[in-house]
Amino acid sequence: GPYILNTAKTVAGSKYIYTSNPNYWDRANRKFTGLQINVYENSQPALVNALRSGAIMGAGVADVAAAQTLVSAGYKNVTSSLDARGIYFADRGGKRNSCIADVNVRRAINSVFDRPGIVASIASGAGRATTQFIPSTMPGFDSALDRQYAFSEIAAQRLMAQSAFANGCTITMPTAPGFFGEATYAIIKAQLAKIKVTVTEEAATANFFGDLAANKYDAFYMQFERSGDPWTLINFMIAPTAAFPGDKYSTPQMEKLLADYKVATPAARTAILKRINGVLVKDAWFNIWYEVQSNFLYKGFTVDRAQAGNGTPFLYNIIN
Repeated sequence: GPYILNTAKTVAGSKYIYTSNPNYWDRANRKFTGLQINVYENSQPALVNALRSGAIMGAGVADVAAAQTLVSAGYKNVTSSLDARGIYFADRGGKRNSCIADVNVRRAINSVFDRPGIVASIASGAGRATTQFIPSTMPGFDSALDRQYAFSEIAAQRLMAQSAFANGCTITMPTAPGFFGEATYAIIKAQLAKIKVTVTEEAATANFFGDLAANKYDAFYMQFERSGDPWTLINFMIAPTAAFPGDKYSTPQMEKLLADYKVATPAARTAILKRINGVLVKDAWFNIWYEVQSNFLYKGFTVDRAQAGNGTPFLYNIIN
């Protein structure tokens, strides 16, 4: 790579010192003579304080209010959309015998949430309402699909009436209010109650992600990263061997699309990915609410541009 770790000056877990690699092939993108990367374990408060004091020149800031305060204080903010928040269904194949296996129940759940309202209230406006797990920066994204589930409690109730659970059902979901806040879970329970879906809440354990991968729940609220590489994204969340949501759900239609994508030419893959995306939304594989806006606050240098798939600008996009 363009930089070499200086092990003599590095303190593991605290700071990592790099020097410029004189033998790196692309000298134009080896812009700095050295780098120091600090580790802040109490990440957000410590990072924000370090930025304000001038101890560091740039950092990712998750807290929207803190980011806005820093911008008001003269810091620049380069934004991107990496993660997707919403309800992820974990019993689409019916292994847990829940109503989540009914496509009309999943469609009803998608229709009963006011995505723009949630972005304004829960995300303080720092996000973009969407129905899609495919990122808006990826070629397979289809803006028309964001109109698939316009907020309508009446439409949601009609879809529920068309399902095998017209009289209602109960689903299990974990809660992690320390991460997502009490208001998020209150919205979920209140809105699902309007389509006769009762939520049995279980406090998330210390093995939270292990429980999700082990398919312990019928559905769960989560913020997941979305890779900028389509094949990586597919194998993280869509393929039958994907790590999440955990139910290993698939259909012959989706398996055919994935097989076609794997062997297709680069020119043909965009159309296939768009068809994959269409199936994900129309068959309600997920209940995505919004793309989360990530913020990189900085002062004392210039960021040439942001890039899809990375919350922190690449070093070659930073101008000293």
